[in-house]
Amino acid sequence: MKYKKLYIILLHFTLVHFVVAELFSAISAGIAAAAVGLYYTGKCSLSECCHEKHIPGDFNKLKRLLEEKLYGQHIAKSILVNAIKHHWEGHHVQKPLTLSLHGLPGTGKNYVAKFIQESLYSLGTDSHFVHQFMGRIHFPLADQVPQYQRELYGWIKGSKAITDAYLKFWRNGVRREDIKLKDFENLITQGAFNEEGGFYRSDNIKSNLIDHYIPFLPMELEHVRKCIVEEFRIRNVTATERQIGAVLEYVQWGPSPENVFSNTGCKRLSQKVAVIAAAGDEY
Repeated sequence: MKYKKLYIILLHFTLVHFVVAELFSAISAGIAAAAVGLYYTGKCSLSECCHEKHIPGDFNKLKRLLEEKLYGQHIAKSILVNAIKHHWEGHHVQKPLTLSLHGLPGTGKNYVAKFIQESLYSLGTDSHFVHQFMGRIHFPLADQVPQYQRELYGWIKGSKAITDAYLKFWRNGVRREDIKLKDFENLITQGAFNEEGGFYRSDNIKSNLIDHYIPFLPMELEHVRKCIVEEFRIRNVTATERQIGAVLEYVQWGPSPENVFSNTGCKRLSQKVAVIAAAGDEY
């Protein structure tokens, strides 16, 4: 089997979360195919290996998950499936596919990484072909915190730039669905390259090693409502307007004076829904 790799970088205000997923494609084995088949039949019945059974690459599932569970992110939806599928099926891949996901917390970046894992690998997040690096776990040294902060600073600027740019569109009456990747990609790239810290003057950017910079737009009321309804649905509860309103009371909005975006997207809504769902008719 020939290795292919996919790197996903999730970037927001509070955490840098790297997901490295190794993608595989079959190559012709000629006469040796029969012997290889016997080897895999025995080995793969006992453990995960480079085989269609364990790496199905179900892009229909990925598309469905994005359509059903990713709210307000039409730009990300339009890029992700096609970019990964093209890389997966490519016969002349020269480098890993690297996706850089930018946006505020709670806008769906971690969900996207999870959906990709669940769609490409039978074992999903438990696959040993998936490696995750999380800031608080893999960069725990207290004396290195200033360095970590400097490295994050440039990426934080990128997330704020997305919000500022979208707010200008909103003020001018531009429909969310009419905004395109081209409206953000150069802004994100230049921010990552020029800001101190992060990928400041980085060869990764100079050499075009990042294939796609994908903006995740801030969440508006309609998107937060969908997140709340889904959290109730997971708990087998059909949410009432009163229950939805009770959860919305915990959401903080900005920037002032418009206050149209959730400061934390859909983060932490699950805990609030759990309490209100358990209370039942009290709400």
